[in-house]
Amino acid sequence: MTVWKTEHYANSPKEQALDLAALAGLAAAPGILFNWLIPLPFMPPVICVVSFLMACAFGWFAYHTGADRRSARFTAWDIAGIFAVLWVGAAFASNPKYLVQLFEVLARAS
Repeated sequence: MTVWKTEHYANSPKEQALDLAALAGLAAAPGILFNWLIPLPFMPPVICVVSFLMACAFGWFAYHTGADRRSARFTAWDIAGIFAVLWVGAAFASNPKYLVQLFEVLARAS
């Protein structure tokens, strides 16, 4: 039986590092904006939702760039895993009462 190769390899490690650095910068930007725009009780539910979306985005990026899941280096798969852990941690830390209030505020704004 043949083992199929599911990994795709990017052009060079230098290009992968630049792409990864750009995505890490984009990942940090929402955190800075949330600090200024969102009240403190709403922070855990918002972090939960955004970290889920970031984990999905990094997972999609890692899949489509062909990042090696078994690499000893830091890859986009590792960042996706960090955001997934942050998502679960923020979900445990959030209070459902604040999430309901957040959706009420969003419903009134639109």
